[in-house]
Amino acid sequence: MFKFLLLLITLSFTFVVHGKTGYDHAVILQYHHVSNSTPPITSVTAEQLEQHLNLIQKEGFQVLPLPQVIETLQQGNTFDKPTAVITFDDAYESIYTAGFPLLKEYQYPFTIFISPKPVEDGFTDMLSWGQLKEMQAYGATMANHSYQHDHLAFRLEGESDQEWLERIRKDTEQAQASLEHHLGSLKKYMAYPYGEFDEQLKSLMKEMGYIAFGQQSGPIHQTSEYLALPRFPASGIYANTKTLKTKLNSRAFHLIEELPKAQVRSAGDAVPELILKVKDNGFRHKQVQCFFSGNPVETKTSKDEHDIVVIQAKAKASLSKGRSRYNCTAPSEDGSNYFWHSKAFVAQ
Repeated sequence: MFKFLLLLITLSFTFVVHGKTGYDHAVILQYHHVSNSTPPITSVTAEQLEQHLNLIQKEGFQVLPLPQVIETLQQGNTFDKPTAVITFDDAYESIYTAGFPLLKEYQYPFTIFISPKPVEDGFTDMLSWGQLKEMQAYGATMANHSYQHDHLAFRLEGESDQEWLERIRKDTEQAQASLEHHLGSLKKYMAYPYGEFDEQLKSLMKEMGYIAFGQQSGPIHQTSEYLALPRFPASGIYANTKTLKTKLNSRAFHLIEELPKAQVRSAGDAVPELILKVKDNGFRHKQVQCFFSGNPVETKTSKDEHDIVVIQAKAKASLSKGRSRYNCTAPSEDGSNYFWHSKAFVAQ
């Protein structure tokens, strides 16, 4: 009886400790090229990638396959150590020639989001199906990135909403069918090309049974919206290991509501006010600071008796054509890391 009671006490203590220290979030990194001869904005060199992998290791992170991370968080479970996911968009050959050897050396799994048409057409500098199969056999996850990498959030001239959504549906189905023809059955994961999406696209992905990913920055959490999960771009100006360390160790605001919902806007319009309603889960709410396109903006916060914090941010600027975003951060109560949330817009 004594041994049984001792076991119960030990198990109870273990549960409490894990409950307090378990990690309820993860960070997804996003890459494109691994090369010093491709567009710098979407590239890391092999040397930079190795620095990133070494940083991940030194910071005590585990790198897990994307499906394992998604399933763990969706089930409301936690990780026993800090967790990162490595992803690549567009299926460039340098992933295989320069990135794959390093990933194997560190024994890190990774995901490639693939637009099949450039692969089918044998475009220069694109991966072959043979190379993709080899990496898949190693343990890489292969996933959908649309069929031909169009700007999915935009309608064609004269196209109705119904026609637009049907076109995107067919494009997504064609991409998934092509990938599964060459690579076998795959998870229904979609990375929006260019990170562009809107509410109707998210609804379509939900209807089709997909989990979808953007390019807005921030960690993912148990309560995240699984139709537009954030990823931290880690190429170009974002390849700096000092800032990457901060992002790796960031935590997610427990988001209750985000306004405005619409991402697609018209160029020249005023930047909308951002309103976030979040649960106070351990950040200094009086030190929240939001930025728009890298510049600090007026940020107001209020907290009610139920520990609900409202964050309001307003940039005094107009939307330029293309992509822009708000980033909001706040130090944790113990000052060891930052909470992070991003709201992206795309204007045409």
